[in-house]
Amino acid sequence: MYSPRAVVLPIPEAIGASGPTDLALLPIGAAERRAIMASQHLDSAEALGVMQASRAVAMLPIHWGTFRLSGEGMMEPASTIENLAKGRSLWDRVRRVSPGGAVALS
Repeated sequence: MYSPRAVVLPIPEAIGASGPTDLALLPIGAAERRAIMASQHLDSAEALGVMQASRAVAMLPIHWGTFRLSGEGMMEPASTIENLAKGRSLWDRVRRVSPGGAVALS
């Protein structure tokens, strides 16, 4: 599942109702400029909520660490989602890849 902004619609719940999703690709960068980016990017808490609502087995946070689009640090979205996910016991389901990196999915 790829979602540019699924949290504003009931789509994650509808997807989850049909069964688990293998992987959710969710944009988390530039979250601090909510007035501008809220329609396009999720903040870390919203991304975790979409992952849970869609019953995704794993999430790959995307659209962070590449371009400076807001006042947040380049690595801040990744560290924020890591801290939130660990606090909610979801970190084992988040597949974080550094910009330019690769991840093997099986």
